[in-house]
Amino acid sequence: MRWTWGVVAVGLCAVAGCGPEAVGTSPAGSDLEPRAASEAPPAPIAPGEETETNAPPTCSGPEGTAALAWSYVPREDRALEFTGTMDAEGNLYATECLRYGEGPIEERACELLSLGRDGSLRYRQPLSGTEYVHVDLSSGGRLYGTLNGATARVSALAAADGSVLWTTPLPPLLDADCQWAWVSAPVLTPSHLVVAVHATGERTACNALIALDAATGAVAWQLNAPERLSQPIADAQGHLYTSTFNWGQEQTELLSYTAGGTQRWRQTRAGHREPVAVSNGTLLLSTEELADAGTGGFLATLGITGISHSRSEGELPFGPYPHGNVALGGKALLALADGRCTGASCPTEPHVSGQFFYGVDAASGALRWTLPVGDSPSAPLLTDRSTLLLVDRPVPEDCDFGCKGPDSYFDSYVHEFSQEGEERIACKLQGQAPFVTPPALHQGRLFLGAYLNWDSDNDGTPFLGIHAYELGAAMGPARSGWVTEGGGNGREGQPQ
Repeated sequence: MRWTWGVVAVGLCAVAGCGPEAVGTSPAGSDLEPRAASEAPPAPIAPGEETETNAPPTCSGPEGTAALAWSYVPREDRALEFTGTMDAEGNLYATECLRYGEGPIEERACELLSLGRDGSLRYRQPLSGTEYVHVDLSSGGRLYGTLNGATARVSALAAADGSVLWTTPLPPLLDADCQWAWVSAPVLTPSHLVVAVHATGERTACNALIALDAATGAVAWQLNAPERLSQPIADAQGHLYTSTFNWGQEQTELLSYTAGGTQRWRQTRAGHREPVAVSNGTLLLSTEELADAGTGGFLATLGITGISHSRSEGELPFGPYPHGNVALGGKALLALADGRCTGASCPTEPHVSGQFFYGVDAASGALRWTLPVGDSPSAPLLTDRSTLLLVDRPVPEDCDFGCKGPDSYFDSYVHEFSQEGEERIACKLQGQAPFVTPPALHQGRLFLGAYLNWDSDNDGTPFLGIHAYELGAAMGPARSGWVTEGGGNGREGQPQ
């Protein structure tokens, strides 16, 4: 991998996409749409057409850049919540609220915002305080969203117009002493929407796995647990996988349930293990172990032990990490972007960014290849070209300060890798702000959320925008692969 890309920006660009293509929203009181570059979408790829391509890689913009198709920048008085949620037609969904104000964000004036693939405004749907959610998942013409806090809830909305179909408050399902609840990313099974809930009070805690009828929001079943449950995942058959960890005993209980809530198996492991990905009967536990998805039995130890995806005590209990902490695969490969590993086959030389991209054999756990990558690598994305996309911020070898983390002033790049770890292309992305959402991909167009305030640590309200880039080939997300962090999101491969 080349490390001559890190070019210091001249001055601070306070908004991402500060080239001439970047656009803002309309002035107060109007509803102008984001301005888009000329729209010439690539031809769609037919279903099942997931074969490795030998087409020569190219960057779509001049001088090795990815062409910026459009940008969406909220007005300065508004804050955007965007998690990369996109439907099969390439429409994007986000929540936008007044940026400043007293009280929780859900009590401010908020709207459900939908943008078309070309950046056009599809609708703004006002949300009342009892309807506010951030959108986590799109499936079958519906959006599913969650909210943390004293009014924690799960909601379903119509993707066509943003109208609320049902809302289920979660505190009434828990012990009355549990006042504040965190909700996991939702998981879709054939008929249910499943979330893990961790709630706390002054002297108590509540933990539960709750399945809601996806059509009505009615509670289908609920399982209470003594400790916090990890982010659940679901396989193609709708089987659920989660875990609890006992800090005192340093022991993990691995749990699997049917879509109907019946326990399939329970296994104990020493140390901290969490189910993070599943495919074809194989379950990945953190980045430590491969297990049998049917029994929970041990299969293999990964050759990159020493990297842990497990959350530390005191961290937020749920929520996908946009950087690393996601494993994707194609064929017999697991692809992970994370920190430096300490196994026998790991790199012996440190790298200035501290980040590497790993290819791991999905059967034996052996490390197949290692590539150094830049700071804050995104979750890798498996494409229908049988390649892997990764966004990072290369760090120069002489990095001293200001070149890592949210205040980095170095450029971002999108890379396409073969499943053998060979870099096919690296294209510079316009805009200096860090990209903070996993990539969303639709017919050769890449969508990313980016912080627009230069150093988000200086502002209690992160200022988020959306950028859309044209790639040099018509590609979409793989239609099969390892399902991770909430399953059913197209960027991870969809369960059948």
